[in-house]
Amino acid sequence: MVKITPKGFMKDKKKASENPEWGFVVIRDDKLKEYVDQINPRRKVNKIVVHHTGSDVPFLGVDSWRSIDRYHKRRGWMGIGYHFGITPEGRVWVLRPIHLVGAHAEGHNVGSIGVVVWGNRQKTHTAIIKLAEFVALLSKRFGAAVFFHKDLKKTACPNIDKQRFMKLVNLFGGE
Repeated sequence: MVKITPKGFMKDKKKASENPEWGFVVIRDDKLKEYVDQINPRRKVNKIVVHHTGSDVPFLGVDSWRSIDRYHKRRGWMGIGYHFGITPEGRVWVLRPIHLVGAHAEGHNVGSIGVVVWGNRQKTHTAIIKLAEFVALLSKRFGAAVFFHKDLKKTACPNIDKQRFMKLVNLFGGE
C-alpha cells in the first residue's frame, strides 16, 4: 500500500476508492503548512489549477468525494482527477495521490496539481479563504503559477473572481 502522507497529518482515514492506495483524508488544519512542505510529487510541478465542483448540492463528507470519484471513473479515468479538495467548512482533503498525474485539465495535467473547491455559485467564504491559503502554500512550495481552469479551457470554472482571489493568495504569501 502506498502511504499518502506521514502519520500525524490526518484527521480521518476513511477509504474511498477501489484503488487500495487511495484514501480520502482530511489534513489537520494545524499541520497544513508542514504537510505541504513535506509532500514529494516525484515529478516537476509548475502549475496549480483551481477548479470548482460545478454543483451546489450539500457537502456530505467523504461520500461527496466518492461520488465525484465514481463519476470520473465512469469517464474512464483511474479515479478522482483532483489532488486536493476544499469543503464548505474550509477543510482540505487529500483526494488523489500527489505522485500521480491528475485528470483535471486536459492538456495541462502533466506538471500540475489540481485543487477543487466544493460548490458552483454558492461557495462559502470559509472555503474561498482556505482555498487561497492552500493555493498560496502550494504555489510557494513549488514556485508554481496559479491558473483557473477557465484560463486553460473555455469554461466558467471555478466561477470565482480571479483578481480578488489572487489578492487573497498574495496575502497568504503565494507566488
